[in-house]
Amino acid sequence: MLTLLRQNLVPLLHSFFSILLFSALSWFFLFENPDPDYNDVLSVLIGALVTIVTIMFSAVLVALQLASAQFSPRVTRAFFIQNKLVQLAFYLFLAGIAYCLAIKFTFSTGSGAFRYPGLPVSGAIFGFFLISFVLPRFVFYIADSINSATLTREIALRSVAEIEQFYGKEPWKNGDREWENKPKPSGVLYEVGSKNYGFLEHIRYDALARIAGQHPNHAFFVEVMMGNFITPGEILVHVQTPDNQLPDPILLQQLETAFVLHKYRSYEQDVLYGVRQLVDVGIKAISPAVNDPTTCINCLHYLGVIVRRYAIARKPSLPLRAAPSNIQYREFNSRILLNAAFDQIYQWGKHDHIIVAQILNTLAETLHGVEDPAYKSAVQEQIADFELDKLQFSLKEQHEKVAKALNRLMINF
Repeated sequence: MLTLLRQNLVPLLHSFFSILLFSALSWFFLFENPDPDYNDVLSVLIGALVTIVTIMFSAVLVALQLASAQFSPRVTRAFFIQNKLVQLAFYLFLAGIAYCLAIKFTFSTGSGAFRYPGLPVSGAIFGFFLISFVLPRFVFYIADSINSATLTREIALRSVAEIEQFYGKEPWKNGDREWENKPKPSGVLYEVGSKNYGFLEHIRYDALARIAGQHPNHAFFVEVMMGNFITPGEILVHVQTPDNQLPDPILLQQLETAFVLHKYRSYEQDVLYGVRQLVDVGIKAISPAVNDPTTCINCLHYLGVIVRRYAIARKPSLPLRAAPSNIQYREFNSRILLNAAFDQIYQWGKHDHIIVAQILNTLAETLHGVEDPAYKSAVQEQIADFELDKLQFSLKEQHEKVAKALNRLMINF
């Protein structure tokens, strides 16, 4: 507790003194009845707030550019568009400017006074609150947000939350089987193609379940997986009808609208997107231009958190478990997840024994408490794909470190 207080001492002291100053100013304006020229005060506040908003926009743009160059362009979307606190700070300052401007319109040049005397007082208090409290907190927040530890942690937390929302909190139990994407059956199949292009951002599972329930004599085979980039004409669904009859055009249209395409991947249904972001940060960190293996190791830690949370979850996902028997989906499994999480980092970092050892240690950590034999089998396949026996390091000590990590991993089987 003492360490936590020490780490947050400056923000805590700032918050305390800001609240104290704001309370004192509010008490002074409300109860001491000062009589300044509120018209001039509001003019100064408006000018100050406009300047601050301009600086804030500049700070955010610089932070986005730094984050994009140092980490990955894919992390910048969550940095602002998905960040409610940053948006709240902007809207507060814009509201302050608009409020002060609106108050100035109630000033009568003839009488030299405001029509509603309480409004300029509240405007002055609000302006001082924005300058003394919101602005410094925003600066602290931006400085912390562009830190690699914060970025990677936020990605991991969001991905774990997606897994818990999409797969539920019920753990894997004996009898559960790994999800496998089955091939579509032989016979006459009718195609439902996409007319648009973009990433598969959302699948309306409720709509598809309703369609399947309304057509129990039809069979539906979804051919795309969450996060795929869809091109015009690409097959979304295959439909099998009784007696090979032509499906109803309205049915085909309903099926197409159940797949939402967007320029971004999903933050709700696409767990692999969070994995992709961490892998991008990790690869860039070990590139010769950046040369920051510590950040890559940090990414591997969080990748392990995401993978382990998936490994202990019950599969398949909740929408697939609740789907009618006449509809079949495609979904990633342990092999696809492990490949997405570790394959590229291994290919770029296999000449660094520290990175190789950390990948093996991370895989070992994901096995703690995991009983799913399908996941264990996928880990063994992933290790075999690494072809560790072909690695060449310059020092015997480096080989020993990798061998030690491999032995630690194999104990879990």
